Amino acid sequence: MSDDLSETCDPSMGIDLLDQETLSLILGNLTTKECSLVACVRKTWRDFVEGHPMWRDLLLARYGQEVPIAPKPMPSTQSENVSSFKEAFIAWETEYGGYGEFFARGWRCWSLLESWTQAHFEPVFQSLGEGASEAQLDTVERALKVTLPRAMRMMYRVHDGQNLAIDRTTRKDESIYHGLFGGYRFYNHLVCVRLLPLKLVEEITNMCRQQQYLTTESKIVIAACKTLRKLFILDTADGKVYAACMERQLLQASPSSTNGDGLLSWMEAYAANLVSGKYEIAKLIEEDDNSRTIVLYPRCGEGTSVAVTQGVKIEAGAVLIPERSTPPNFFFSYSIRFSLTSVEEQRAETGETSEVLESTQLVTRHWVITDGENGKDEVRGEAVIGEYPLLRPGQPPFIYQSCTSMSAVPGVMEGDFRFVRGTIEDPYGDPFDAMCAPFALAAPDALF
Repeated sequence: MSDDLSETCDPSMGIDLLDQETLSLILGNLTTKECSLVACVRKTWRDFVEGHPMWRDLLLARYGQEVPIAPKPMPSTQSENVSSFKEAFIAWETEYGGYGEFFARGWRCWSLLESWTQAHFEPVFQSLGEGASEAQLDTVERALKVTLPRAMRMMYRVHDGQNLAIDRTTRKDESIYHGLFGGYRFYNHLVCVRLLPLKLVEEITNMCRQQQYLTTESKIVIAACKTLRKLFILDTADGKVYAACMERQLLQASPSSTNGDGLLSWMEAYAANLVSGKYEIAKLIEEDDNSRTIVLYPRCGEGTSVAVTQGVKIEAGAVLIPERSTPPNFFFSYSIRFSLTSVEEQRAETGETSEVLESTQLVTRHWVITDGENGKDEVRGEAVIGEYPLLRPGQPPFIYQSCTSMSAVPGVMEGDFRFVRGTIEDPYGDPFDAMCAPFALAAPDALF
C-alpha cells in the first residue's frame, strides 16, 4: 500500500499545508544561517522567512536597532533605510557579527562618549577618527606581532583613536588639550591623554620597545599625552589596561576582568564618570583660554568632600598620579576650591539675625594626612601656593592644586584654613577656621 501512495502523492505537498504558527515554531529552532537555507527551498518559504518577525527581534537584540537600517560608522550618525529587517540584520551581522557581546557594549560605550563630548566639549567629539577596517587591524597585528583582543578591535572599528592637529604638526596647538581621557596640572606638571590612532599605536609601541620600556611583545601603547609623560598600555595577552609608573612599573588601570575586555571595561568606566558629572570642562592654565579640557580632579564621588563653615565653602578632589608613583608608594594631586556663599545661603545656614560675611581672606593652612597604616603627617604654613585668596559672595571660586605622596593606601586627608573677617589689611572681629572635610587618597577601580 505504501508503494501505491508513493506513486500518487507528492511528499512536498505537506509543506504547503503547514500553517504560519507551525512554520514560526520550526524557524524558532533554527539558526539564522539555517533559516536562510530554508528560504532557498521553496518560494512560499522564502516569502515567509523574509517577513518573519524574528529578524526584527534579532536586529534589536544583537545590534540595538529598532528600524531596518544599514550599518552606520558611529552611533551618532544617520543611516539609510533598507527594504526589510532581514536585509538589515544580515548587513549588520556581516559587518559586526564576529564581536558577539562586545558589539552591544562597545556601541553603547561609544554612544555615551559621543553624546557627552558633543554636548559638553565639541573639540573632542570632532577629533574622533573614522572607524578602522578589519584589514587595518590585521595589518597592525602583523606589524606588532600581537593578537589584538576582540574587545579592542570592536572599539577601534567604531573610532580609530583621535585625529588631532598636534599629531600632524610640530607647532604648538590647542588640540594638545583635547585628549579624550582628559588631564590635570599641578605646578609644572601638565598632562592630557588622547586615544591613539592605530598609526601612533604602532609607532609609539615600537619606540618604547626599542628603548626597552615595554618588557614583553604582548604590550602595546593605546593612550598617551603628547609628551609621552603619561602612558596607558594594553597587554594583548590578558586584555587588561595598565598605567605606566616610574621605574618601568605598571599599575592596572582597567577594572578586573577575565574575558579580555579590559580596554572596553576601562572605557565604559570612563564614560560612566563623564555621565555622572565627575569631571568638568575647565582651563588647565588660568591665563590661557585655549587650555580648556576635561579636568580629572573629581567633583563628586570617591576622593571628594564638601564642607561649609560660616559661609566659607571648601570643596576637595584628589586623583592618583601614576606617572609619578612607584607602587606601593603612590603620588596624589588634589584640587581645592574656596568660595563664599551668597548672603541668602549664609542666613539660611546661621539664622536671619546672624552676621553675614561680605568678604573674608585666607591666612594660614593646616593639613592632616593619615595613611593606610594610621601614620599621620601634619603640615602647617602661611597661605596656599603663596597666595592669600580674598573671597566675596557671588565671585568665582579660588582654585589651587597641590600634591602629596603616601606609602600605604588607602589614606585620607583633611584640614582647616584660618580666615579673617574682612581683609588681612583691614580685619574685624575674631578669625575663624574653615574646615576641609576628609577626602580619600586611594587607588580607584579604574584609573585615568
